[in-house]
Amino acid sequence: MASTTCEFSSRCAVFAGRSVRADAAMRYREHYCMGDCSACARWALAIAIGIDEVPDELLPHQHDRADAYLIQAV
Repeated sequence: MASTTCEFSSRCAVFAGRSVRADAAMRYREHYCMGDCSACARWALAIAIGIDEVPDELLPHQHDRADAYLIQAV
């Protein structure tokens, strides 16, 4: 399977390493940003409400938090 880079990577706090330590950012980028983007809570929330509305502190594995944020946003 060919890996693709997430369409939101240029504006993502996790991809840029702004919201997590460098070692964690690298692991997230490998697994989510350049792997299975659809498994990322940030990606799913960005699809639903736009990348600019995704909180920087939301991590890719925090689907419950993303769901709660989406409920508040609507």
